[in-house]
Amino acid sequence: MDAPTTRAGEKYVGQDYRNGCQGCKSIVVRKDTQRCLRLPHMTCRSTACDPLEQRVPLMKHPIAFIHAMLPRGPSMGSNTAFQRNRGGPQVRTTIRASELLDTPRLSRLQYLVFALCALSVFADGYDTQAISYIAPTLSVAWHLPPGAMGPVFAVTLLGSALGSLFLAPLADRWGRKRIIVHAAFVVGVFTAACSLATTLGVLEVLRFCAGLGLGAAIPNAIALATEYAPSRRRIGLVTLTFCGYPVGAAFGAFVATQLSPRFGWPSVFQFGGAATLLLWPILQRYLPESLTFLGLHDPVGREAQSIIRRLRPDGVAAAEYRLLADEQPVAERRSLALLFSEGRSAVTVLLGALAFLTLIDLYLLTSWLPTLIQGMGLTLARASAATATFQLGGILGAITLGWLGDRLGVFYVVAIAYVLGAALICGLAVHPAPLLLPLTTFGAGFMLIGAQTCNNGIVASVYPTAVRATAIGVNLTIGRIGSIVGPFLTGLLLADNFSVQTVLLLASLPALAAAAGMCLLKPAVGRAQAYLASRTPVIEEP
Repeated sequence: MDAPTTRAGEKYVGQDYRNGCQGCKSIVVRKDTQRCLRLPHMTCRSTACDPLEQRVPLMKHPIAFIHAMLPRGPSMGSNTAFQRNRGGPQVRTTIRASELLDTPRLSRLQYLVFALCALSVFADGYDTQAISYIAPTLSVAWHLPPGAMGPVFAVTLLGSALGSLFLAPLADRWGRKRIIVHAAFVVGVFTAACSLATTLGVLEVLRFCAGLGLGAAIPNAIALATEYAPSRRRIGLVTLTFCGYPVGAAFGAFVATQLSPRFGWPSVFQFGGAATLLLWPILQRYLPESLTFLGLHDPVGREAQSIIRRLRPDGVAAAEYRLLADEQPVAERRSLALLFSEGRSAVTVLLGALAFLTLIDLYLLTSWLPTLIQGMGLTLARASAATATFQLGGILGAITLGWLGDRLGVFYVVAIAYVLGAALICGLAVHPAPLLLPLTTFGAGFMLIGAQTCNNGIVASVYPTAVRATAIGVNLTIGRIGSIVGPFLTGLLLADNFSVQTVLLLASLPALAAAAGMCLLKPAVGRAQAYLASRTPVIEEP
């Protein structure tokens, strides 16, 4: 027979049973008020709490009943559960990941996570772009014909795409840290080994293997930064972390121009490989695992205890904690299938289309902008300066648009950025004055690169932890396809004698299409969230 209803906050002894709480492991949870009677003034916040759990007669568990009735105060603002073990009753404080991370000020551990993720992405940016800057020197040293380095660039992109598609999703089962650390080791070893290559075929194999590590590292660095960022500042912090990639690419250009003339092209690979291998033990020692991941897979393990104490040093030193994730566990199925389940099909398709369209424009302009500007009759020096301002604008745009997105709404900010970026690309087609050219390319980089960096933050935010690395990896893989299509189509248009103005006007179309896609993405995300909310059991607060 069911127990009578009690008022909120009232301690209820009942007649002959209690309902068990699967989440906090208490056997004294009221079914009708969802209230842990061990802390009668607090709500059991466990998402796994089942009000219909099997009833436990009190007479068969008198020790548990006595523990339940003992008055206990709250600890760290969360619930306290008592468990029976060989050493007697044990205090275990349950706490949510959001309670640890959504604080007014970032903790030292959060700053450390963002810095290490940025360094990981920085190393990947250096490795990806360094080969581009030493290609002319390498071609001369090996007496290669023009265009012979093309397959080397292609296999690097291919390895990165396959790493993002097949290796990055392993983090959804094994953890973010493990994949990031192993990927850093792979990138460092094969980048350093490139300095020993003596033939083009060997270099292609080594660059492909390094690309696999690059593809595995970047999605998980973004995912880990997302899972340690407070919700109110998530987009801005993720975009700021990803700025390590263009900064690393720019640093690669500087290192190549300084080392290659003095010590030869192998020194560029040796420097990058050694720096990444030095980063590897630092990541192994200081990079923590994702709190949300631990809440779903190992909520009471040693690593979870250590991270909680680092985030809450004012807690009770001898207490044990149970980490609760802020989301429900997903069904056991293939990760790729989860991208299209639970109302996420439209979101996945739209985000993939945005990555494809944006990377078409970014790599089109990055690869062909010097050539297009020279085709307008300007000097190589001005073309190079305009290209440099494009990348600089992208770094500042990522920081600024991420900051605005957290405050004004990321969907509106990015949609406007796409429209302005398309207008600036059209502005390049009308022969801007030499003094206005760097400003125009700066603005185009500001809008387009900033928009794509915000897209990475959106992808990381809208998917649950169990599929986040897979979603980012798949999205980046689709973007890689666009990065190949854009320069290829531009080359075909120029080969067919299309004018520079026509090519630039056509280049504005993907940005306009991306703006339309972003307008459709916001309601699609809203529908997916409403679908999940309708299927997620809610535990009422008092």
